[in-house]
Amino acid sequence: MIFEAKNFVGDNDSIIEIVATDSAFGLIKKSTLDTLKVCLPLKLSLDNNGIIEYEEDINKLKSIIDDNKTLRVWLSKKDVDEYRLLLFICNMFKDKNISIIDINIIDENAFCVGCLDTKQIECVDNITHILSDVEKENYSNEWIRLINENMN
Repeated sequence: MIFEAKNFVGDNDSIIEIVATDSAFGLIKKSTLDTLKVCLPLKLSLDNNGIIEYEEDINKLKSIIDDNKTLRVWLSKKDVDEYRLLLFICNMFKDKNISIIDINIIDENAFCVGCLDTKQIECVDNITHILSDVEKENYSNEWIRLINENMN
């Protein structure tokens, strides 16, 4: 499946790389990773259901996810928007395979994925962390808590 949409690039969707910014998207598009790459921009506009304004991209992502695919979220835990994307993905897809790339393992000073260079992201298998069901549930609960706090 090849995606032509602005926020989807690639044709091997067994692993779906998810990033939060255009700069990170540009970086992983330049990599040799043979995966589907998705950018879910951080212009969050939360309504009372905690929906992101990029609903079309979310629906497209939902349409290609099945139990044999892995969502791999790239983030620096120093970047609130990248971390918030992780929370959202765990809430939306907690029944799916989710792994994370914490880029601070590659470069402890990196404040966001876009701070890396293409050479640094080529060997991600060594730093990929597969989230357990408990971790996904904890992240999902944190997302729900944030939504509830911000709706009051």
